[in-house]
Amino acid sequence: MEALGNYILIKEVPVEKTERVKGTFQFTDAKISADKWKNAHVVKVGRSVSYNLKEGSLIVFDSIQGHNITISDQVFRLISERDVALIL
Repeated sequence: MEALGNYILIKEVPVEKTERVKGTFQFTDAKISADKWKNAHVVKVGRSVSYNLKEGSLIVFDSIQGHNITISDQVFRLISERDVALIL
């Protein structure tokens, strides 16, 4: 399996659900982080990706972008290089 062009195949990291209370408001970390940004491990990197991304890198990506792909009963996500916000 190989990612082509500027595509990156990733596996999302599950979000732990914790709750914080501030005043009378209750915040759930899972809800806050699930809205826009998610963490993932890089599985494959296309040859045209210009950043220093390697297999196994931990990234933060725009969760609205990309496509889910199921391979051998495992769900992966295919995103473009521009959807990566941070390399952790």
